[in-house]
Amino acid sequence: MDALEKPPIRGALEQLPPMFDSATLASWLGQTVKWIHTMRSNGRGPAYIKPIGGRSVLYCRDDVVRWIEESRHNPACRQKQSL
Repeated sequence: MDALEKPPIRGALEQLPPMFDSATLASWLGQTVKWIHTMRSNGRGPAYIKPIGGRSVLYCRDDVVRWIEESRHNPACRQKQSL
């Protein structure tokens, strides 16, 4: 990857607004809002903001990018470590 080239996930997410709701995140990930809620409830989803007194949840684009990058697994690396 060229030094100036952006990783694919960052480039794709730049099309989203800086903050968005669960429905937008679910749509972008190809998941249901229920899946997003379950991941959040289990502490396995991206960081989120819940405004005081509000019922809605908002996600920051940068937090979602970080969560996706930190969730990446490379089975080939795991196999080499076990040898």
